[in-house]
Amino acid sequence: QSLADGSVSQRAADMPRNRSTDLGEDELLSRFTDALREGDAKVAEGVAEDALQNGFDVAAVHARLIAPAMNEIGKLWEHDVISVGEEHLATAISHGVAARIFGRGLRASPRSRERLMLAAVQGEHHILGLRLAADVLECAGYDVLFLGADVPLPALLTACRLCDERGLHDRIAALPDPDNSIAAYLPSRGYSEARARAICRRLVAVHSLYGCDRNELAVELTKLS
Repeated sequence: QSLADGSVSQRAADMPRNRSTDLGEDELLSRFTDALREGDAKVAEGVAEDALQNGFDVAAVHARLIAPAMNEIGKLWEHDVISVGEEHLATAISHGVAARIFGRGLRASPRSRERLMLAAVQGEHHILGLRLAADVLECAGYDVLFLGADVPLPALLTACRLCDERGLHDRIAALPDPDNSIAAYLPSRGYSEARARAICRRLVAVHSLYGCDRNELAVELTKLS
């Protein structure tokens, strides 16, 4: 939930507000919270649609409706006003709303920016905030790898290593390399990651120190470094 209140909220806070959005926000939040309390997914989806029609973007729906409404649901559960089943239903409805409006938030070509991995560590089952953050990042063009809840530490470390190797392989594979001389030094070709990185640093030093604005390979190696 803190992710929804942090990175997603910051994105929404930077969004220009118009008069109609400000006037309707409290009412929309109240209606959305009521829908979650009553377990009415159809009404919740309708409120989200109304928000989109009233000047919100997807990040704003996440930060100004779903996040504060779920904060309220959490407080009600904490004070025994609602049951854990009702809290879980509200969470499931919020996940459904986020999934339904996801396509409305696409603003960039898929996977046109850096790769990011998001995961909840072992023992952490609450991932709604993480899912909202992942949606906003993916809509902005990031290549998001979402591992979900309760990921054991060894599995998480393995996933990070594989992601890093995949990223290194993809970035080097994209370099101008007609004779395949650079790809031969990738970890998958028998070299350790440390050795591969050392070779890449050597390539950068040799090719990028002089005239890197004149040589396409040197420019790409400089970016890679």
